[in-house]
Amino acid sequence: SNTYTNVSGCDSVHSLNLTIDTSVLSTSNITTCDSILWNGEYYDSSGIYIYNGEQNNYSLSFDGVNDFVSLGDQDRYSVNINDWSISFWLKLNTGSTSNQQIISKSGWIDQNQVVNYEYEVQTTIDSKIKFTIYGANQSGIYKTIEIDQVLLANNWYHIMFTHNNGSFANTSLAASLNGVYMSDGNGANTSNSGISWFSSINTNTPLYIGQDGNNNYGEFDLDELSLWSTQFDSNQVNQIYSDGRAVDFFSSNWNGPDPNLFLSSWYRNGDGIEDGQGSQMYDMLDSISASLNGAQFTTSSLPITPLTSNTNGCDSTAILNLTVNNSNSGFSTETACDSYVWDGVVYTTSGTYSNTYTNVAGCDSIHTLNLTINNSIIDTVSVTQCDSYIWNSSIFPQSGFYTGLFSTVHGCDSTVVLNLTINNSNSSTTDSTVCDSFIWDSTTYTVSGIYSNTYTNVSGCDSTAIINLTINNSDSVSTSVISCDSYVWDGVAYTVSGTYSNTYINVSGCDSVHTLNLTINNSNVGSSLETACDSYVWDGVAYTVSGSYDNTYTNAVGCDSVHTLNLTINNSDSVSTSVTSCDSFVWDGIVYDSTGIYSNTYSNMSGCDSIHLLNLTINNSDSVSTSVTSCDSYLWDGVAYDSTGVYSNTYSNAVGCDSIHTLNLTINYSNTGSSSETACDSYLWDGVVYDSTGVYSNTYTNVLGCDS
Repeated sequence: SNTYTNVSGCDSVHSLNLTIDTSVLSTSNITTCDSILWNGEYYDSSGIYIYNGEQNNYSLSFDGVNDFVSLGDQDRYSVNINDWSISFWLKLNTGSTSNQQIISKSGWIDQNQVVNYEYEVQTTIDSKIKFTIYGANQSGIYKTIEIDQVLLANNWYHIMFTHNNGSFANTSLAASLNGVYMSDGNGANTSNSGISWFSSINTNTPLYIGQDGNNNYGEFDLDELSLWSTQFDSNQVNQIYSDGRAVDFFSSNWNGPDPNLFLSSWYRNGDGIEDGQGSQMYDMLDSISASLNGAQFTTSSLPITPLTSNTNGCDSTAILNLTVNNSNSGFSTETACDSYVWDGVVYTTSGTYSNTYTNVAGCDSIHTLNLTINNSIIDTVSVTQCDSYIWNSSIFPQSGFYTGLFSTVHGCDSTVVLNLTINNSNSSTTDSTVCDSFIWDSTTYTVSGIYSNTYTNVSGCDSTAIINLTINNSDSVSTSVISCDSYVWDGVAYTVSGTYSNTYINVSGCDSVHTLNLTINNSNVGSSLETACDSYVWDGVAYTVSGSYDNTYTNAVGCDSVHTLNLTINNSDSVSTSVTSCDSFVWDGIVYDSTGIYSNTYSNMSGCDSIHLLNLTINNSDSVSTSVTSCDSYLWDGVAYDSTGVYSNTYSNAVGCDSIHTLNLTINYSNTGSSSETACDSYLWDGVVYDSTGVYSNTYTNVLGCDS
């Protein structure tokens, strides 16, 4: 307590009830090989390190429209049929909490253009979260576990899905929500489609956050994403939730009771490397980065206790006294024939082999052997040769098996067995006498001598043939002859020009060829057909009778040329005709109008002149014209004419020609008139008194002289 003076000048006693909580200082002495992961950082050098803790102040936000992160395709992302788990913190935003695509390994498109999935995490239509794993290449085969609790917006949840190692038919799925372990019928529900697991699944497609391979997106915040190659029990699930960060659980268990736990990937969104800045997120285990593709860092914090305070709110400082001993490695290169023994193991194949030892510091000492195995060779060579064979500097004249020892290019033994077959050559000699030339194997020989050819016998060796050749010569004689029509030589009649030969035998027994160069000049005959009128003159002789006549000449080659004239004599004729005609006469297109004798010359049917005479008499026609005027009509030669006009009639005159009478006719017409009169008692018309009603007429002469 302390005593002060108040405003009234009296004592004021202040009492302090004080509790002193102490900070925590812990020291760890660790010796490790090469490096150690401690509180999210790797250390690879000996020394003393101090950790006061840090708060993860950032998460990664997705808008549900087109934000996503593609983490690429790593083997450690694939489930296959191994023990496997996925853990993350999730907060659904104010928007819809149903049908949100959280995480998906998908994108492979099959032959039916369907997007295939390996596994995916998504919220359901009723805002629950589920994990689905699919069977490889089996459309519609899957297993699903769904956490039976509605996720509220703007609340952080720690979620984990895990499954055991086994075939697809026997695999079991489990889940946890905020550290509470759940299985089928115990806070979660599982379902499946399909009967059996046909093959391990790895779609070789990226691991997505915020979308699947079919462009479905999700609206949420996410942090502390980790993938594990193990299955967790209920205690481990609760510890991971309590530790808050994957690395804390990993660190506390690394040298703990379960050495098989292995953290595959750990993504801290915006904490540590990124510190809430930039456009990348990193795997904290190996610093592999991924682009955010629209996703944004947000300061929304996880509901976990900062490591900067102990349970009393005081500083908690961890000291690591670290000793790092280094592993070492070495290598050697060996080349051996057929096999090599290393550490008691026989190696017969080239390759890179390694053995791990423990060095003096207790760390691994890895020795690598780069081994090349060259093989010895045993080979058999079959050779067929004529007469003898040279091998390995030795001459072998007989068939048989022979062995030689050599070295390969790598210095190993090479044993060669020679299977040798020796075949023999042969020869033959022939005497031959021929005339002029001798053809042997397409070569023509014209001179006597000794010649040889080499062939291949049935054994494939040389077969030499020798010929002793004698050549005797033929002789020839040539004669030229010109003859008309034919020539007889050695009893043969030749009628065509040409070169002919007869072969005889000379004193050497060879041909003696006599050649006749024969020219046959032919006599010739000719004929002509001639037709003439009355007579024909040929070679100065006049012929007046049809018939065949011959003359013989000498042609250009000095032989007879007989010409025959086939002659036809046709005779001319004449005809006389008397004609009497009126006025004129047309004959052969000419008009004749006077009496006389006329002639025309034609060709008769034999092609000779045919003279026609015309004795022509021309008689003349005459004409008469009469003018008549008549009233109403006129009768002429029995025909009544009732109109004015010129009319004609033709008669025959005394010499039998036309006599044309022409009538110039004028017809004047009579006319009539009427009048109506009314009188009392009587009426006087043209001096006649009419006293009774009636129709009366009088006839007068009109101005044309006709009745009116």
